[in-house]
Amino acid sequence: MTTNFSPETRLASRKKIGARLKKARRSSGVTGLELAKRLNVRNDSLSQMENGKQPIPAELLADWCSLLCVPVSSIVCPESSDSVLQEDAVFYMSILSELNEDHRSLVLQHLEMVYKHEKRDRERGRNKGP
Repeated sequence: MTTNFSPETRLASRKKIGARLKKARRSSGVTGLELAKRLNVRNDSLSQMENGKQPIPAELLADWCSLLCVPVSSIVCPESSDSVLQEDAVFYMSILSELNEDHRSLVLQHLEMVYKHEKRDRERGRNKGP
C-alpha cells in the first residue's frame, strides 16, 4: 500500500478535517470566538485551521474534539460507518435545533411514523433493512 504525502494531498486532508471540525463546532452551537478562547488560540488561527489554511497540532485536535464531545476518529477517519452515522446525527440534530417547536414536533412525528412502518415491515419479512 502506497500513501501519497504530497503537499496537495496534505492540503486536501487539512481542508477536509477543518471542514469537519467547523461542522462539529456549529452543530454544537459554539461560536468560533468561544471555541478559540476555550482552546487558548487566536480566533483568526482557529478560522484558518477550520479552512485548512493552517495545520492543526495533534494536542490541539484532541482538546478541540474533547470540547465539542466528538471522537477524534470521526474527524480524522470518518470513513468508518459508525463515525459517518454519528456525523449525520450531529448534522441533523443541528437542523432540528434550529426549527421552531411546532416544526420540530412535526419532523419527529414523521420520523417516528417511518420508523414504526419500517420496523413492522421487517417483522413481517418485507424489508431486509438494517
